[in-house]
Amino acid sequence: MGKLGAVVMSGLVFAFCLAAGNLSSAQITTVVTFNGANGANPPYGSLVQGANGSLYGTTTYGGNLYGTSTGCPNPYGCGTVFDLKADGTMTTVESFVPGGPAVPMSGLIQANDGNFYGTTFDGGSNDCGTVFEVGAHGALTTLYNFACDSNGGYPQGGLVQATNGYLYGTTNSAGAYGFGRLQDHDRGRADNAL
Repeated sequence: MGKLGAVVMSGLVFAFCLAAGNLSSAQITTVVTFNGANGANPPYGSLVQGANGSLYGTTTYGGNLYGTSTGCPNPYGCGTVFDLKADGTMTTVESFVPGGPAVPMSGLIQANDGNFYGTTFDGGSNDCGTVFEVGAHGALTTLYNFACDSNGGYPQGGLVQATNGYLYGTTNSAGAYGFGRLQDHDRGRADNAL
């Protein structure tokens, strides 16, 4: 499963505060430091503010399986979804495991239905990545398993919800010519097909 070589890097969530009109008083404050168990390597993902005011994000590695050899692409774990409250309290909403979505390389979006959506580079039934949904308090659902076929594989980018309600994203490889594919996903369809 060695598709990714990983170097565990120190990661943290920080706050950057600017006083109105005075750049010389800018300050950075560390809010959370990732330690592996609570996530690792968040630099690929961005933060999104949920409707409840919390910040949500992903870590590419880390989580419950950090430091074990239980089927993640490496011993650094399969990644997490986290919730960061305004007071600096961070909670792991979801810790990815082998067989399901694994190794998210982008952030989340909060769609019109209030749930969060993202992609993973690895995992799923074909080990080619997934599109997943997670509620603000957990309840992970795999919406699509890429198969590295004409529908693409290994999505690294995030999703966007268009005005038609569809989620759009891209895959890194596969597709008809082997160079990836632009995908759409209608969250309301019963078959959850792309």
